[in-house]
Amino acid sequence: MTLHTQFITMVAMIVGGLYLGFATATFRRVLYKWRHYMIVRYGLEVFYWMVQTCLLFYVLYRMNHGEIRLFLGLACLLGFSMYVVLCKSWYEKVLEVMITILKTISSWTLHCINILILQPVMWLLHMLFSLMKFICRVIVKIVSIVLYPFIFLLKKYLPAPFLNKVSKLPSFCSTIIDKLKGSWKKISKKWR
Repeated sequence: MTLHTQFITMVAMIVGGLYLGFATATFRRVLYKWRHYMIVRYGLEVFYWMVQTCLLFYVLYRMNHGEIRLFLGLACLLGFSMYVVLCKSWYEKVLEVMITILKTISSWTLHCINILILQPVMWLLHMLFSLMKFICRVIVKIVSIVLYPFIFLLKKYLPAPFLNKVSKLPSFCSTIIDKLKGSWKKISKKWR
């Protein structure tokens, strides 16, 4: 390995150590939400460190074809130490501000989607349901008016047990309609 290659590799490892500091601080802040789920936390930790190791080794491979030397590990440690001493305090503040901004933007976006898309769709579905209900009532009314003479004749000539069973049919249908109304109210309240 030439002196030039060693110097470039050492600079790359110092920058890699700095990057590792920034990435680790970001990962620790994001991982805080999973602090109560130990198995998930450990799985994410293992995955994170495997990815970081692969990235640093890839940089090393691109710089000097993967030759590992002691001074390269020390250079990486120097870069991480530089992050801790020079950048850690202000980066954590910047990271908190960025997370707050991202939370605000995502909350605002979800609110806009709710107001501009979901609420109009729910209102439209509610109107369609009301219109269908009104049309069904009108059709039932028209059918009952048209069929009234036939029903009158059937009541006169059909046996009483059969008429009792038929008379229970509307209450059964109204029970089904009431259950559908309750389900619709739960669904519409959920999206409000």
